[in-house]
Amino acid sequence: MEYSLYPQVKNIVNRSIHIVGATRSGTTYLELLISSLKNVECFDEPPMLRVLLPLINKLSKEEFKILFDAYLFEERLMFSLPGRNINTNKKDQTSIYNSKTKYEISKRLNKSYRRLEIFPMALKSTIAFKHVEVGHFLHKLMDYYPNFRTILIIRKPEGVVSSILEKKWFSNQQLKHNSGKWFFKKGKKWNVPDWLPANKEKFFLKSSETERSLLYYVYEYKNFLKILKKKGFKPAVIDYDGFTKKPKKTFLKITKKFNLKFGPITDRLLNKSKVNRKKNKITKRFMNSDLFYEANSLYFKCSKFLI
Repeated sequence: MEYSLYPQVKNIVNRSIHIVGATRSGTTYLELLISSLKNVECFDEPPMLRVLLPLINKLSKEEFKILFDAYLFEERLMFSLPGRNINTNKKDQTSIYNSKTKYEISKRLNKSYRRLEIFPMALKSTIAFKHVEVGHFLHKLMDYYPNFRTILIIRKPEGVVSSILEKKWFSNQQLKHNSGKWFFKKGKKWNVPDWLPANKEKFFLKSSETERSLLYYVYEYKNFLKILKKKGFKPAVIDYDGFTKKPKKTFLKITKKFNLKFGPITDRLLNKSKVNRKKNKITKRFMNSDLFYEANSLYFKCSKFLI
């Protein structure tokens, strides 16, 4: 390609903090804490990256990386620092008001910045972003970005599945009408998730919601296990239950591993954290016991890599 980004930009992106996990695994809580760290700009499930990732097998490495790098640095970081692209909705859990001080936010919003002012600020910043439901793309993404500071959060299948069932993400209504959740592959009568292999589509559609959720868990955790065995890949793997019981102890391990520093309100967030730790139950009547066993087996195999 004829285009190229500044070498500093490539280095910033390659050192990004990458938060991954199955959906409904506590990634948003972790993201909030990461966002509060000093000089960290955290982006919640950037939609453009979810569209771009499936193209990782269709574009050349050079083409994919320039789009990926430019989006994270130019579109997100360079627009976040001057307050042009931040979430100021105080009702949202991922609002900037939940992770930065009012003083920090007012500095962004009370002045119009020129690019020449923003660029040096960006070079001193750390990009962080969250991905869920992207396990099938992670292996190649890690080949492209070996220096990502990846944090993988795992959770027992009961918690993930019961939470998915509450959201009705794999209900018949959702699959027929795609009434909000994405990313789906379009079918004639039904839509199916893009992580689902083509030879499993009929099985998936005939299954109960619980089985569909378990199938998602199994495929996602197979991908996690595969990448955890990848040579040279050393993420910080944390468990949802252990993290929510002792958030400060776990988070200190993460910051120490990746040489990150607490921001002005990180301590406060850790001390007042209240996470729902209700007991999760899934009805065995509508469940394939083999799938449930496989899901638990994969969870325990991944848990051997805990930080």
